[in-house]
Amino acid sequence: MPSSKRSLTATPRRCVAETLNTADGQPRLRLARDGGRQLLRDVAPTLFELLSCGNKTNARFVDDCVKVVVARCRFRHLLSSIAEYATRKSAHVRECCASYCEDVAEQWGPAYFARHDGLPTLERVVRQLLDDSASEVRAAARDAFRALARSWPDRAKVIQAELDPRTVKLIQTTAKPDSGVTTARKRVKANVLNGGVVGPSGGGGHPATTASRDDDAAFFDPANNTNPPSSDHHPSGTVVPTPRGGGTRQEAAAAESHRKAAPTSTKTTTAQTSSQDDAAAAAAAKEATTSSSTAGLLPFGVGARVRVQRSKPGTVRFVGETSFSTGIWVGVELDAPDGKHDGAVRDRRYFECGAHRGLFVRPAHVAVLADVDAAAPELPAAARLACEHKRFLGELLDELQSQLAALRDFELKEIDRSVARDFAATAVAGPDPVRAILDAHGDRLAAILRDTAESDEAR
Repeated sequence: MPSSKRSLTATPRRCVAETLNTADGQPRLRLARDGGRQLLRDVAPTLFELLSCGNKTNARFVDDCVKVVVARCRFRHLLSSIAEYATRKSAHVRECCASYCEDVAEQWGPAYFARHDGLPTLERVVRQLLDDSASEVRAAARDAFRALARSWPDRAKVIQAELDPRTVKLIQTTAKPDSGVTTARKRVKANVLNGGVVGPSGGGGHPATTASRDDDAAFFDPANNTNPPSSDHHPSGTVVPTPRGGGTRQEAAAAESHRKAAPTSTKTTTAQTSSQDDAAAAAAAKEATTSSSTAGLLPFGVGARVRVQRSKPGTVRFVGETSFSTGIWVGVELDAPDGKHDGAVRDRRYFECGAHRGLFVRPAHVAVLADVDAAAPELPAAARLACEHKRFLGELLDELQSQLAALRDFELKEIDRSVARDFAATAVAGPDPVRAILDAHGDRLAAILRDTAESDEAR
């Protein structure tokens, strides 16, 4: 039965391989010509959905399939799928997307992007994955950034100016060969190939365990009629060897003397623990000193004009450590009321600013504005207009959703005279809230434009 199931599973795979590949196994590059675009447009979302479905077997084969598609096709919709799935929860999916970005940068090259748009999307995905929470994803994103820098060095310098110094240093470090670290992507492939979780050595067990067993087999030679000792636990917690089977009196005496020496070993272990605690405290103090020195090395200080989260201009009001989290934080007073607080977090004030104009971000998300842009009045005006427009659209959307819910309730009821009368009154009054939202939006826009004109006159 298992063999027949494997044959049934392999049959469609073999048919697809024979259709898409030549006799020597090479892909038919122009099999469908322009019809292939429509095929890929339909297949690409399905491939990425299978990549994130959680099935390791599917994920392994889909990963290989997507890499072949990236290498053999120049299809801009793949970039959209990569950008979408680069934000998924699975670290394996994000790591795969970073690898696909590297392949796109290396294999598609400037010749393709000179004729098609899509390079900003590629840059945005790589920049996003460089700040990922998973170390294996950040490592793959650094490889993608290096490939991007080889093809577009000028654009890479612009992105590098927005990165924190540590990330820049890691990028500039030459990529080391595979050290055996098992990343999420390697674990998926290893599970499929070997049928179990694979350690760094590539086998099914832990390398240290395997080595210790081999050493025991080499040390205890059966020809010498010597039995390897087993382990016994002393009441003090020390593991001591005990003779097995045909042990001699000398072995028993040696074991007894080892038991008597156990309290001394316990004292040694206590001393080692205390020394480890002292080392941890010293490391914490060193980290605090490093954080303070890092704050002095930042390319901006208090009063600098910056932009955060790419589109929010503001002024730096605070740089340093905080009580709500570890590390260095930058407090920014935004030009528009699009922040989270007024400079105070958890009953502790770090700087003064207006309501909803304060925001704390990491230094990696802060970019210094050029002198021309820092003094330009258009930036604060655009930030206030964007904030107002977002507020207007949110209020309008809430009102429309409320009226749509009332319409759905009416459609679910059995209509009679009272139901019809109530809904007619609701429908007649429907435009009034929308008009009120539009009027309020117009008043706020007029106030923003008036303030902008006054500031221009003052300049």
